[in-house]
Amino acid sequence: MTEPPADVLLGVMEALRVVHEGMAMGICDVVGEWDSIGCTSDGFEAMKEYGGDLLESWGFNDVEWSDDPIVDPDSGSDLLGAYDPSTGTIHLSPDFLCQAEGSEVANIVAHEAFHAAVDQAGLPDAGEETAGYNFGQEVQTEIESECTSSESGTPSDLPDFPWGVSTPEPAPG
Repeated sequence: MTEPPADVLLGVMEALRVVHEGMAMGICDVVGEWDSIGCTSDGFEAMKEYGGDLLESWGFNDVEWSDDPIVDPDSGSDLLGAYDPSTGTIHLSPDFLCQAEGSEVANIVAHEAFHAAVDQAGLPDAGEETAGYNFGQEVQTEIESECTSSESGTPSDLPDFPWGVSTPEPAPG
């Protein structure tokens, strides 16, 4: 597998940093209600909308979403979330949705949306897991520090993806 040039990965990370700077307000309502909606279809639908809005705001297509978990073959336990490139589906574990804080779920949704965007862009996956992890962590930190009970917003308040093209060109290789 060929690793994309360092400037491509750095560009992706910078673009994601710019995108996440304004997005915490868009998810505040969902996170604020998570204790009452996390274990319901409303919680799944809200996070599905958030993930779809992320992808669309970046210039990518939404993907299929499923609350059928994917089992980690090594541990035998459900993955919290997973993007399956063979089906174009993001899977979220219902147990995770019920047990986690809303900001933790938003972290996983952003992480998996990142994988879907990289897949749609046709970029090689070298370094993708680390970049996706870092992006999800930054989203969670931003949400936890910026969302308060007096703030409001909807997931559609997301900024455009700053790459300047609908889908980035694949790295040469």
